[in-house]
Amino acid sequence: MIYVESIRYGAKSLLWSIPISAGLHYLMYRALSRSERMDIGLSLNLPYYLAAILAVFVIIVLSLLYSADKIKDENIIENLKKE
Repeated sequence: MIYVESIRYGAKSLLWSIPISAGLHYLMYRALSRSERMDIGLSLNLPYYLAAILAVFVIIVLSLLYSADKIKDENIIENLKKE
């Protein structure tokens, strides 16, 4: 269950952050092209986006492994009974 939730949270964060980032990139492009009065080509730097996606999933996998290791030795049912 922890694995599925971690992957879901990572995918959900990327589904929000990538379009917002691309929109901000476009807005900065428009602001610079209007203020400088020069035609700068708009290009999304795909290697940077891929690096960000990879970094998000590396962080998620590391936190997943850490949390799975923390609860591996605990008995969840016994902890629920104590509460």
